[in-house]
Amino acid sequence: MGIAGLFLSGSGPLIADITHTNMGSYSFEGMVVVTPCQISPGSEKVPVNFEQVSVKELYTAGKSKPLPFSINLINCNISVFKAVTVIFNGTENINLPDHLAINAKSEASGIGIGLLNENNTEIKLNQPSLAQDLANNDTEIKFKAYIEVEPEALSNKAITYGNFYSTAYYTLEYQ
Repeated sequence: MGIAGLFLSGSGPLIADITHTNMGSYSFEGMVVVTPCQISPGSEKVPVNFEQVSVKELYTAGKSKPLPFSINLINCNISVFKAVTVIFNGTENINLPDHLAINAKSEASGIGIGLLNENNTEIKLNQPSLAQDLANNDTEIKFKAYIEVEPEALSNKAITYGNFYSTAYYTLEYQ
């Protein structure tokens, strides 16, 4: 009995120390959105491979032939929004406004990547493309990309050949 009494009286201060706590809070936030379409699996990261482009072609024409690419949307419901624009952004080539720069791991130099709407009109970086009507179910948004020679590299015949890489990010804006 004496041991039990010691145990109980000894545990009192331990319980008091355990009741000292730290407090904090969580803040929850988000956004509820209406998106009439889903991006088709595989269209989140679209590889556009120019393969091999001749330096001679670039010096002669100043740019390559446009290469088509697209963003595919699925499960579209046009009851809320009827059209979509696309905003492309990425690192801009300082010598070719509204063209993507090639990145530092590229061997090539003296070029930039231009983007076109399906009807061959230029797309400016960070600005909406032409609006395209959505279709119920699936919609394919078509674009083109091309390589353009920087003015100084063209006049000085100073294109450096080799592999090149560039990345554009896109945002869909529904209307």
